[in-house]
Amino acid sequence: MKRLFRTLLVVSGLLALAACENKSSGGAPPVASATATPSAATSASAVPAASAAASGSASANPVGASAGSWSGNYKSAALPLSLPTGKGYEDVKWQGDDSGVGLGDGALSIAVDGATGVVAGTADGALGNIVLDGVVVDGQMTASITRKDPADRGLTGTAIGKVVGDKIEGTMNLSLPEANVIRKATFTLTKKS
Repeated sequence: MKRLFRTLLVVSGLLALAACENKSSGGAPPVASATATPSAATSASAVPAASAAASGSASANPVGASAGSWSGNYKSAALPLSLPTGKGYEDVKWQGDDSGVGLGDGALSIAVDGATGVVAGTADGALGNIVLDGVVVDGQMTASITRKDPADRGLTGTAIGKVVGDKIEGTMNLSLPEANVIRKATFTLTKKS
């Protein structure tokens, strides 16, 4: 399942790249079939990128300066859950857990592949041992957060960050599988290489 998610994430990033390249060259955006195989979608997206590289286009490297290793820290805090008020919601109660799980600081590091924009990373600390799998497209990093040990029923979720110069700043939204604990962590990464 994890491999399928990574493949879909990479393919969607490549399709977005192809759409941007076609838009900048004045062509119509590609239309992806719902029945297209990942290899067909990948090769279709690779053709515009390869032709842009051959022509010396500035958009030949979609990842740009974000390629390389990044490291930094995060700070995790409890994320309050807001429920609507008004008619029909009087009896709704949240049975969240006020435990200290996932609260505090930790270290985060990622690597961005220069050719594909694929992100692979790890973190430890307050959130436990987590793995990030994602992609950088047009200066935006998105990633899924899973557990390093699949048997660990700890916090999982998503990360979104913006590449600005030699920094990536963003947030991670996580919860336990039962959704009785939710956390939001802010992070800042600095480019190492």
